[in-house]
Amino acid sequence: MVSKSKLKIAILLYKPIKMPPSGYEFLNLIMAHAFQKLEHEVKIFAIGKENNEIKIEKNLEEKIIKGTTYPEEGLTFSRLKDFFTLYVFGYRSSIKTLNNNENVIKELEKYAPDIIVVSSIQIGELAQKIKRQLKKTKVIVYTDSYELIKASFNSITYAKLPRILKTAIIALLKEKYVKYMFRLYKNLIKVGDIIVTPTEKDKMKISRRFKIKSDKIFVIPPILIKGLPKKVRKINKIKTITFIGVANYGPNIEAVNAIKEKIAPKLKDIKFLIVGKGWEKEKKENIEVLGEVKDLKAVFDKTDAFIAPIKSGAGMKTKIATYLDAGKPIIGTTVAFEGYNIKDKVNGI
Repeated sequence: MVSKSKLKIAILLYKPIKMPPSGYEFLNLIMAHAFQKLEHEVKIFAIGKENNEIKIEKNLEEKIIKGTTYPEEGLTFSRLKDFFTLYVFGYRSSIKTLNNNENVIKELEKYAPDIIVVSSIQIGELAQKIKRQLKKTKVIVYTDSYELIKASFNSITYAKLPRILKTAIIALLKEKYVKYMFRLYKNLIKVGDIIVTPTEKDKMKISRRFKIKSDKIFVIPPILIKGLPKKVRKINKIKTITFIGVANYGPNIEAVNAIKEKIAPKLKDIKFLIVGKGWEKEKKENIEVLGEVKDLKAVFDKTDAFIAPIKSGAGMKTKIATYLDAGKPIIGTTVAFEGYNIKDKVNGI
């Protein structure tokens, strides 16, 4: 029997979900699962290279709508064009095109959702257009604080680009990038009928900066921890420590550099594993980079402890939830543990 209060919910993404999930995918899947658990109808809408409709999971569909994709890494023509238009005109051409996708609006009009959830500043303007067209539809904005902008730009520091080009990009574009992305962030905040943040710290920063009443902002951690595994191996000695995180994100690159340059060299009797999309496989001394691993169970089985030397970024780090799920000791920074009830030497170090 269908509940009278059942809602149609659309989750709007700037790029398709890729499995197995990383931080971005993980967040949106957790939101979808939460709404489904409340017996609401959920569908994901994403912008991709070709029109497609796929089943991500048994009860979850993703509608991919053809459009310009957002260049996030490498030295592609689209990314160079972005750098040029940002320097000359103060905006990124790919984002402008991304938000002019009329087919996304048409598809959402057909679906007629009661609620749209948007969590990416790249498509804030598109969310505004949709809201103007679908006047009865409410918008939930899910976001970390604006500190994520600096963390995002810092990824360029570690990009695989010629050093002279990176130096030029940082010198010429950092100020323009931060100013432009902050404007997009502000527009995203404005479009939300309500705003949801992962931590109290994020809520406080948004509320103070944009003069938003606190009753319009809700703190809902996007984390589902299932509880300890049924069988937890007793660990008498730490032999293997694992880090999990995607390679195209500044804070993760900083963390891996810290492991390679500062931590692992001082702990030569311990093996360090680096896991995540985008890392190039390599094996050197007591460090092994595995790259993307589809089945993490095999990695978890040989892991004695996890590590998260994260120094920057905002919001809750989904890797900590993954670590907690595995039921192994966790060594991390206060930034990594933000939003979690971690007590030193009780459920983390």
